[in-house]
Amino acid sequence: SGKLLTNKKSRRLRVKPKLCFIVVGRLGKSLTTNKILPVLHTGLFDKIIVFREQKGDEIPGIRYITLEFLSRIRLKILRKTIQVIAEPLQLLFYSIVFRPAYINGYQLVPKGINSFVASRIVFTKCIISSIGGIPEIKTYFRNNWIWHSLNIFVLKHADIVTTKGKNVTEYLISKGVNSSKIFTYNGSVDVKRFNYDVKVTKDIDILFVGNFSPLKGPDRVLSIVFNIKQIIPSIKSTFLGDGILMKQIKGDIKNLNLEDNVVLEGFSENPEYYFKRAKVLVMPSKSEGLASSMIEAMACGCVPVV
Repeated sequence: SGKLLTNKKSRRLRVKPKLCFIVVGRLGKSLTTNKILPVLHTGLFDKIIVFREQKGDEIPGIRYITLEFLSRIRLKILRKTIQVIAEPLQLLFYSIVFRPAYINGYQLVPKGINSFVASRIVFTKCIISSIGGIPEIKTYFRNNWIWHSLNIFVLKHADIVTTKGKNVTEYLISKGVNSSKIFTYNGSVDVKRFNYDVKVTKDIDILFVGNFSPLKGPDRVLSIVFNIKQIIPSIKSTFLGDGILMKQIKGDIKNLNLEDNVVLEGFSENPEYYFKRAKVLVMPSKSEGLASSMIEAMACGCVPVV
């Protein structure tokens, strides 16, 4: 019949029992699964609804609400504009309809902020999951002090905050976030997918997995490959991912004469295929939490250099 949730002004709203919203947006399919499975296995929720731009892995007990039409919009600026408007409105609409017990938003801008706003409008509990380290809180946006102040406000007033490690937790506490509501939560690793297979040949010397952005540093990995080639001409490397640096990386591969040494695979839904083949995973990020891709690579017998 539902529980009664009472706010400070004593207004009451009926809340559906054991229903949780998890808002992930464009978070990778594998990473999304890693985050939601432990929540599912707690048995605390009868139903979990995941808000993702596209449908994720088929998991019993999980329903996806998507914005798949966005991928059909060719003009990038139009797609981004519609996304910024559609995501919070969609979340708010379903929050009003379903009245979840919790709304859990991943990444502060915009998913965490959207989740916080929706939770306060329908008087339910909010969980904010910070997965990008301190730079995610400070942001790289112009006038980032405004975003930083907004993020700290949201984190202070959320019911639960999860981080990926001690550094971020201590930073939030120093900014006034109550330590009693902060928990370290990284998610899970599916060891049925990510495991060491002795039958698979380790034919990739260096592997990069991530967004092609200055933060993640695929250009830095390419420099490493170029330097090692001077000693080991036959070195083989594979890059998984896409992003704003893709055009630059393609040009650098040609200019540095690395066509025989580097393979660009683009985005992959099956990174375990490459983890099992790789000897070393290189992650030269400017900032990183406890990276799930690093743990997945380790599970496949790939040595991480971070």
